[in-house]
Amino acid sequence: MKINNHVAKTVVSTQGDSTSIRALGQVYLNTSGSPRFIAVTISANDGASDVVIAKTDANAAPVLAVAGFSHNSTIAAVSVTLTFIVLAGNYYTVYASSGAPTITSWIEWI
Repeated sequence: MKINNHVAKTVVSTQGDSTSIRALGQVYLNTSGSPRFIAVTISANDGASDVVIAKTDANAAPVLAVAGFSHNSTIAAVSVTLTFIVLAGNYYTVYASSGAPTITSWIEWI
């Protein structure tokens, strides 16, 4: 199928729950040969001041921030999902620049 003279490609073919093998602050490399769609759900406790940032680019220590959230509340805990795309051959990380949030789920589609 062609759209505007370009061949349409299926980008997503596999979904995987990576929660048990991913951690905040670690850098990962997309070696799949295809873009990867990432959805990371983070929980922040009440009374906490949390900042979480997702970065991805071609550097082994990614510098391009592509998603993030800040939580500073004494009222209630929150759960937020960060979504972003990682190009083939690029590195990616999700880290807490402050606070102690936790990963609820980390799903990747290739």
